[in-house]
Amino acid sequence: MQQLPDLSTLSSTQMGALVLELWAMVQTLMAQNNELQARLNLNSRNSSKPPSSDGLNKPQPKSLRKAGQRPVGGQKGHKGHTLSQVAEPNMVVIHAPPEHCDVCHGPLGQASLVEARQVHDLPDLRYQVTEHRVLQESFPIQV
Repeated sequence: MQQLPDLSTLSSTQMGALVLELWAMVQTLMAQNNELQARLNLNSRNSSKPPSSDGLNKPQPKSLRKAGQRPVGGQKGHKGHTLSQVAEPNMVVIHAPPEHCDVCHGPLGQASLVEARQVHDLPDLRYQVTEHRVLQESFPIQV
């Protein structure tokens, strides 16, 4: 079927034949669409495809552990250890809100401290080079 014929010139028999032909085409296209969708839904978990063929559409890993089977956290009776905040940090970074509204450009209220967190970083490792020099007294040469 190349082009839709003028439906006003068709008899009822021709119209019925056209409907049957179009219905057969719809059924064929639906079968092809279902087959292609089934191919797209294949991944390494439901077929023999290797995991590397999943690409960016990798399925989420599923844990075999059921929720609530074991409690979270450390063992009972174990005293935890954590870094506590220091009284005088080496550096303080203040994250202040804007002074004016972005929409109406009106002044905003006074900012107050909501939260303070401290990050403990290890210093950079560097070589410490020590040069050892040995001195010796020089004696005058006697002739």
